[in-house]
Amino acid sequence: MEVLMEQALRAEAVNHLRTLIRCDTSNPPGGERPAAEYIAEHLTREGIEAQVLEKSPRRSNVVARLPGTGEAAPLLLLSHLDVVPARSEEWSHHPFSGDLADGYVWGRGAVDMKNTTAIQMTAMSTLARQRVPLKRDLLLAATAGEEADPEVGVIFLADAHPEWVTAEYALNESGGEALLVGGKRFYTLQIAQKMGMHLNMVALGPDGHSSIPYERSAISTLAEAVTRLKEQPLPHRVTNTTRRFFQEMAAAVEDERQAGALLDMLDPARQAGALDILDAAPFVKRMFWSMMRNIAEPTILRAGYKRNVIPASAEAEISARNLPGVGPSELLGEIQPVVGDDVQLHPGRFYDALEFDIPDDDPLYQAARYAIQRHDPEGILVPYLSCGGTDAPFLAPLGVKTLGFTPMQPDPAGLVLQLAHSSNERISVDNLSFGTQVLLDTILHLNGASPYDSRIRAQ
Repeated sequence: MEVLMEQALRAEAVNHLRTLIRCDTSNPPGGERPAAEYIAEHLTREGIEAQVLEKSPRRSNVVARLPGTGEAAPLLLLSHLDVVPARSEEWSHHPFSGDLADGYVWGRGAVDMKNTTAIQMTAMSTLARQRVPLKRDLLLAATAGEEADPEVGVIFLADAHPEWVTAEYALNESGGEALLVGGKRFYTLQIAQKMGMHLNMVALGPDGHSSIPYERSAISTLAEAVTRLKEQPLPHRVTNTTRRFFQEMAAAVEDERQAGALLDMLDPARQAGALDILDAAPFVKRMFWSMMRNIAEPTILRAGYKRNVIPASAEAEISARNLPGVGPSELLGEIQPVVGDDVQLHPGRFYDALEFDIPDDDPLYQAARYAIQRHDPEGILVPYLSCGGTDAPFLAPLGVKTLGFTPMQPDPAGLVLQLAHSSNERISVDNLSFGTQVLLDTILHLNGASPYDSRIRAQ
């Protein structure tokens, strides 16, 4: 019977994800309405109250509520429906086909983050069908605009419709995936995250005919500054969450050399050597390095308008990421000495990073740990700081503790997180099934209910 139950959950999550991927919600320009309407129609058929809410035409959010007894504050399942654009010529399967091939669902949003939406829909629908008594209202919000313009999404909901997103906890993206480190599987519960600043870096210089070049130009000055950003990392910093992350992993690994390397990550003088020793994938090591510092990464360069004209200015767009507790002036104060005074920094929109105090005995932490160990007895849950930002800060004024938890096991293709925003984005059917089962048990345990397989029947 348990196999039949898992097969039913798997099939439902796969169907939802494939349908959502086929809704092209690329942002820009947006256009989340088809995906939002699909979710609302499905949940309504399951007897769940659901609405589509918009601040701007076709920039749709879907919200839903499965009532509990009210003995405890609500739990919100949070995701976003927009995705970054995709160039189909760079893909093995069309990015909006939702193809099912080689045990994977392929398409833009398979990892960021329509997989989470599909898992959350399946969990909520299952609980509604089985009429499981819950102490907490279970809310769902699948929003617009996370990738570029959250003012039409979660900011709009928090300001205009707070009753749909106010909860004690929200479960969101950017956490849950298992990391293989030192021979152990560590599942992450994201309790802290960086956010960022929109930053432009401009160099000026004399213009003129390219046949008689100047000793220095705007382009060469900018190039030197960009090179310095790559060659000189910003200072090493350790947050409370990152300290817990490495200390708890060090306590769990059996190899003393690996344990020592994990603790050495916290020491700026030893971090480079520790990364050489650590038994972890290259992407995981790069992530560990990034967790320890603010980031200023050049991503877009602009200069010139004609091949034989030396331009008077050159510009780089910088993706700046700030750790919790770092404000805009402090972030700029780290970047300017690296790039030098020959370039100008023009800061734009800034978002404060988040770090929640979620101790080991926190009810949600306990529920997530229970669910992981039930489905992977050798798995270890650790608190985690995400290097990327999410919509979480926009719910913080409502008192919502928004944590990242989309559970995923190690994948033969590599770290699933690495596929976000990439060509050939995909997620395994096995991980959709695993994530749905773990999420269900997390919800049930948080509500004091029995594990899912004692209640769920194959549909």
